[in-house]
Amino acid sequence: MESPQLDNFLRILHDSNISKTARLVYLDIKAESQLSHGEFYTSDKLLAAKSGESERTIARALHELEKYNYIYRKTVRKGLDISSRTIIPLK
Repeated sequence: MESPQLDNFLRILHDSNISKTARLVYLDIKAESQLSHGEFYTSDKLLAAKSGESERTIARALHELEKYNYIYRKTVRKGLDISSRTIIPLK
C-alpha cells in the first residue's frame, strides 16, 4: 500500500494538465511547506530565482496549480501591493 504522500507525488507526476515547470514548482512548494509545517510564505521572485525561470513563468505555474487544486494561495493586500502571500499545498 502506497503512502498518501507518495500517492500525491505520483498523481501530480502523471497529471497531463500540469506543465513540467508547474510540477517542479509544486515539488518545491511541498518540500518548503513540510519544513514549515503545512504552509509557507514566498514570492514569485524568490521561486523564480530558485528555479531559474522567469517570474512570469512562475506566475503561470502557480495559476495552473491553483486551477487544478494542487495549491491554495492566501494573499493579503495593502492597496494595490501584495503585503504577504501564503501558499498551502492541498494534495
